[in-house]
Amino acid sequence: MSLIKLHFRLVASLIIREMNTRYGNKIGGYIWAIVDPLAYIVFLSFIRRSLSATPPLGGSVALFISTGYLGFLFYVNLSSYVSSAVKSNKALMNYPRVAPFDAIVSRVVLQFSTTAVVTALTLFTLAKGLGGLPSVNWPTIIEAALSTSMIAIGIGLINAGLFVRWPWYEEVFDIMNRPLFILSGVFMLPDELPHPYADYFLLNPLVHCVIWFRTGFYPEYRAYGLDRGYVLEVAFLLIFVGMLSFTIHRKIIKNEG
Repeated sequence: MSLIKLHFRLVASLIIREMNTRYGNKIGGYIWAIVDPLAYIVFLSFIRRSLSATPPLGGSVALFISTGYLGFLFYVNLSSYVSSAVKSNKALMNYPRVAPFDAIVSRVVLQFSTTAVVTALTLFTLAKGLGGLPSVNWPTIIEAALSTSMIAIGIGLINAGLFVRWPWYEEVFDIMNRPLFILSGVFMLPDELPHPYADYFLLNPLVHCVIWFRTGFYPEYRAYGLDRGYVLEVAFLLIFVGMLSFTIHRKIIKNEG
């Protein structure tokens, strides 16, 4: 059997193992993966509506919040899940044929697929509730989701080795990561902030990711400050640094396993 086929089968086995561990063998685990983001969207829509009945874009607060939250979801779910890939599978590192990178790949495939399905089902549910969605540009949405996922993978690769080497860093990262939910444009647009705060806001590449995602739903949106090149530059830089960090910590990961 060729090396490529061997790793393909190994990654497929790891994906099945991750699915059973994360969601269990019952349908309830998969249902919760869909209900959870819907519940968040309802809660966040209620908060936004209490602040202003008119959303910055379109006529639906629920759609505005959904396009922000679902775009951000590709980062937050993938980065956290990939970051813990090696630490959660340390026992498997004892097997000669199981490489630490296989655990990373399996989690990337599983989490991206899960988030994509959850996004599609959430939008379908939202369309039913609103009586349809406006003109949707799927190529733009897919580009934004993939670019956001690249940033998440880069962060995950950097953290995978650091979580094993310095366990305390996991708590530090969790604390640092929490404000991003507020600072990534889920609730607001950079247009709503006065100068120069809008420019500071746009230093966060995830703000651009969320704006990019939203442009697929609002063709009339001028997307103030959106810089797709900036997103891709940050994504490729993070992946490069992540691969370098992962390679440096490879021996530590194996020894810990």
